[in-house]
Amino acid sequence: MSNLNTVSEKTCVVASRCPECGAIIADRVNIFNLAGGQHNIKCKICGKSTLSISMSADEKIRLSVPCLVCPHPHPYTLGTTAFFTRELFLLQCSYSGLDICFIGTEEKVDEALRLSAKQLKELFDEQKNEEESKNFLDSEVMQEVMYSVEELAITNRIRCDCGEPNLAIVVDYDKVHISCKDCSCKATLFASEKSDIEKATAIKKLVLEK
Repeated sequence: MSNLNTVSEKTCVVASRCPECGAIIADRVNIFNLAGGQHNIKCKICGKSTLSISMSADEKIRLSVPCLVCPHPHPYTLGTTAFFTRELFLLQCSYSGLDICFIGTEEKVDEALRLSAKQLKELFDEQKNEEESKNFLDSEVMQEVMYSVEELAITNRIRCDCGEPNLAIVVDYDKVHISCKDCSCKATLFASEKSDIEKATAIKKLVLEK
């Protein structure tokens, strides 16, 4: 007996994320959507990516899923029973192991998307921290020195020829440059070793000079 007879009335939700804008691409799919050929689910926000689904002559479901990591979509092949009857079916990127396609009931897919969003945020935050740490000689020292500079600015303890400066703060590899956009007075705080933290913390008033 054809598998189509057992799933003809089944509908599932298929979802992924647009690698261009991060929006969720999703639609309800049933056998009749696929009977007429390829079913394309396009990103409604930016329109730059598409999740494609089709059914082959041997009743296999073929998907082409856009990937958040890889520059090309991933192809997958599933049986119709698994595609339409499971509460949740996840497809992963073969390179990163990230879940990139979510198939199943609306409730289970929504739940999986929320969990995936949390995991993605943690991953991207970790990558961001790693990238930022590469930009500084010592990221922890830089963070503490920047905290001191921000405290000085917030409490109006930075002065220049203008009196109260129109501040510009530029962070370098091992130092912080503070200047006034109007009078060009400036100062530089080093941020390369632990002693620089103590020096920055000890500043009661920072006077910018030409």
